Amino acid sequence: MARKLIYVPLYHSYEEIEGIVEPIIDRAVKKSVGVFGRGKAKKEIKSEIRDVMNSSVNKYWDAVENDVDKLIDDYGSLSVFQEGIYWGDDTAKSQAKSAAEAFGTRNFSYVFKLAEKGAKIRETEDMEAYFAHLANNKVSLKNGKETNDSGHIDRRDSEIAKRINEKLDGNGILFLGSLHNALQYIEDDIEVTTVKPFDASMDMRVSLGIVLAKRRGKK
Repeated sequence: MARKLIYVPLYHSYEEIEGIVEPIIDRAVKKSVGVFGRGKAKKEIKSEIRDVMNSSVNKYWDAVENDVDKLIDDYGSLSVFQEGIYWGDDTAKSQAKSAAEAFGTRNFSYVFKLAEKGAKIRETEDMEAYFAHLANNKVSLKNGKETNDSGHIDRRDSEIAKRINEKLDGNGILFLGSLHNALQYIEDDIEVTTVKPFDASMDMRVSLGIVLAKRRGKK
């Protein structure tokens, strides 16, 4: 049986990655409009940036769902591989629903929707590798500077691909962040189709530039 895998690069909402983007936004606001220390203006700009990010993310996921649904004939035979999932089947489905309800994430909302249609959520990550990477990121944020996490990412990618190679017996879909490159470890007999309707990160950067430019004009 031919094996096929749809790859969807992830783009997260502001709320999902708030701890990561907040320091970046603070620096951008301070550098661009010089209002970092002004509480009300700072909150207003952050609110605008949050709205811009989430608007881009929602447009992206609307397009992803439309494109992916055209590619799937039988949801019951679909295996779902999701970044951050180190459990499988019913537990993963429950956790996807909880994440979607708690954070309003379009990613997990769609994963849960696929599961409701009969798709099986597979164990995707190695738990130890996943949490080691998270711990490294926490240290980086605490110290206020980036650390080299390429080794952690590569280890996770290798483990993710290992599970796909072992568990995929027909059609599957992989939701994985754009900084990852698990596809390099995918076996040659797996046909990969990438679904990326547009570059949401570029859309965010353009919109962010517009927000900051407007704010500079108000100074």
